[in-house]
Formats: sequence, C-alpha cells, structure tokens
Amino acid sequence: MKDEREQLPSAVDDAADVMSNYDPPAYDDPAPEPEYEGPKLLHMTHPFLSKAPSEIDIEKEDLKQLKADLLEAMYYYRGIGLSANQIGIDGKYFVVGDGKEEEPFEKAFFNPSIIGVSKEEDHLREGCLSFPELWLMVKRPIQVTLKFFNSDGEEIVETYEGTTARVILHEYDHMLGANFTHRVSKLKLERGLKAVAKKHKKHQRRIQRLLKT
Repeated sequence: MKDEREQLPSAVDDAADVMSNYDPPAYDDPAPEPEYEGPKLLHMTHPFLSKAPSEIDIEKEDLKQLKADLLEAMYYYRGIGLSANQIGIDGKYFVVGDGKEEEPFEKAFFNPSIIGVSKEEDHLREGCLSFPELWLMVKRPIQVTLKFFNSDGEEIVETYEGTTARVILHEYDHMLGANFTHRVSKLKLERGLKAVAKKHKKHQRRIQRLLKT
C-alpha cells in the first residue's frame, strides 16, 4: 500500500496544497432531493478520504450485501463506480456498474491489488462523485490486471481495458487514500476549480432569476 502511494505523481503534494484551501460552494437550489436513507457521500476535501482504507475480513463479512449496498449508493448518486470510503466506510473495496436494465455489468472488488498495467496510455476527461462538477483530463493506462476477491469470496485475477479499466483505476486511487486530482498538474487542477466556481456563479444567477419570477 505504501509503495503504491509513493508511485503517485509528484502532483500529489500540489493537489493537497490546492485542495486544502478549497471551500466547496453552497447551492441555494430550492429543488428537493429524492428520499434516500443510505450513507452520504463525503466531499473530496474530507480527511477520511486521504487515508487508505483497511482490508476487510473476507470470511466474516457478508460480501453480497456489501456489494448490494454500495451499488445502491452508486446508482443513487448516478455514478458508474464508487468506493466504500467515499461514503464513510473503512473498507478496501469498490464497485462498478453500467446501470443497464437488461444484463447489467455489475462488479465488486474486495481487497484489490493491481498486478500490472499496459504501457499504452490515453488522456480522457474524468469526474468524481466526491467532487461534483470538477472535470479533469487524466492520463491512465488503457488496460489493468488486478487480483481481488469477488462477492462469492473467490480470489481471482482479471484483466480489463478501455472505459472499464479507467473506472477501475479511478476507484483504485481511493484504495490508496488518493484521488484523480493527484493525477494532474497543479495548474490543471487550479483551472478545473476555476471552472467549477464559474459554473457555480452562473447557476446561482439562474436560481435568483427563477426566485424573482
């Protein structure tokens, strides 16, 4: 775990510096939120997310229930991937899912470890449920091989590529107590935060106009 985190780009310190001074905007949106009794998302600035989660006891935990609960939270927050620590759970696992009604792809990765990644990489736009509206261009390998326990308690090794590989690598950052802001330069992160602030101001002006009508 320690070695993997040390392999993160040097931008990890820059990201920590930028994010430590970031104050998430508050939205004066009158629209009510749908009812949901599950755990709430932690914002990326929450100190809990800067710590690597603990491995779970495969023998004692109800893996199928953990998977179902995390998928429920993921779909509620409209994501395609979610790590347990993003909703305040100290557990080294995450889920991915495509949300299809027929033959959906849904997978849980318990106590995962990356075995290898491809040399070929690409730059794509990424967002994170723990930081709504922040989008960054992130470079990642296009293929990843990892070892993990599935929801049946079986230890397996599988290889993924394309979008699924990117989602897995994104969630795996959370397993290190890191996130996608650590994968970009300080300049790119600051630009991304400015774009969030600009969008927030535009949203607030629109809400104020609606309230006056």
